[in-house]
This record gives sequence, C-alpha cells and structure tokens, in this order.
Amino acid sequence: MKKKVMTIGLGMLFGLAATALAQTEAAKKLLKHSSISYRLEIATEGEPAMAFDYQEQGGKSRLKVEGEEAGKKKTTAEMLQTGDASYLLNSEEKIAIKFSKESGMAGMMFPFMWMVVEPDWLSYQAAHQQGYSIKDKGSETVRGQSCKVKEISNLQTKDKVLIYISGDSMIRRWVILPGQSQQKKATMDLINLEFDKKIAESTFQVPAGFQVQDMSNMPMGPGMGMPPAQKQP
Repeated sequence: MKKKVMTIGLGMLFGLAATALAQTEAAKKLLKHSSISYRLEIATEGEPAMAFDYQEQGGKSRLKVEGEEAGKKKTTAEMLQTGDASYLLNSEEKIAIKFSKESGMAGMMFPFMWMVVEPDWLSYQAAHQQGYSIKDKGSETVRGQSCKVKEISNLQTKDKVLIYISGDSMIRRWVILPGQSQQKKATMDLINLEFDKKIAESTFQVPAGFQVQDMSNMPMGPGMGMPPAQKQP
C-alpha cells in the first residue's frame, strides 16, 4: 500500500508541473507536431542519474521515469494517458491505477519537462531578455552534433547556465553551474528527440496482464490539492 501511495503522490507532483507547462509558448509550438518523442538524461554531481522517456501522439501520452538503485537502472514511475483516462502503472505489482479524464490527474501527461527545459532556443532566448545576460562561448560537439554554446547569467543572483544549441535551433544540453541557487553542477541532455514519427498504438494502452484499479470517483479537484484538468493547447 505504501508503494501505491508514493506512486500517486509522484503523479500529483507531475500534474502540478504540467499545469504550468501548458502556458509556455515553446510547448504550444511543439505540440503542433503529429507526434513527439524524446529522452532527457539528468546527471547531478554526487547524486544518482535520472532519465525521462516521453512519447505523445494523437492526444495520447506515455512517460517513463528512470532512476538508479544500487548502481542499476530502474523504472521508478510510469504514466499513461489514453485520451479518456489517465493511469499510473506499477510494473512490479502489475497494477494500473485509473483516473477519469475530468480529474486533476488528467493533466499530468503533458510533456512536463518543457516547463523547465524549453528546447526551442528562440523561445528560451525570448524568455531571458530581462534580467539576464547572454554571451557566446564558442562551439562544442554534443553526442555527435555540432552546437553553439551560450552562457546565460542571472544578473541578480549571478547564477549561470551553459546552453548548447544544434543547427536546428534546438537546445541539446543544459549545464547548470554551481551558484547561489544551485550547489552542485547538473547536466541535462536531450537525446533521441523526434517529431512526426509513427508510434505504435499499443504504446498508449494498458499492458496485458495488468489489473486496473479504478479511482475515477476519487475527489481530486480544487481544494483537494490538485488543480482542475488542463486541456492541451
């Protein structure tokens, strides 16, 4: 039962993140594609690595969160939106916890990473015109791609981020340098980013053999710690 509660709590966190994400212009631009898929890998000094695998097509989405346990990679959370409902998947117990389309959980399957990671450089640059300085730092190769490097500095806190931009104006790497807000260096790599690729319909279905636990009637609206469900822009 403890595992289930933790899984639900994680889903709520992602739902809150998704609400803010839906307002970004970069997200609106990217969601015009017929499909989106990517992997985001995050490495922070002295901490276990994390990764997010995301796929979206035709209003349906799937997100897998990967972490490390005892030096081995492990799926720590997996979420699915089928269009009419949202599910939290527990692969160990083969349980799919179902939430209705109308519940606050329905908004969690936006590609929430765009909230903190806007991969479109022009959108990112436009959002950092006031209170920031942008400097050219040459070029480097990131995972086989030639990238221009920009240093973004917060003029108030003096925090700095290195941005690596490929030829298609997509940000491929963020390096958050230690500063006032960030104590440890963190590197985020956006890899396997693909648009308009045909994704198998089975990707967005509850896996065979999973027991569905329907929590559609569970109150999760305003006043219960969750925002109302958001529609994709």
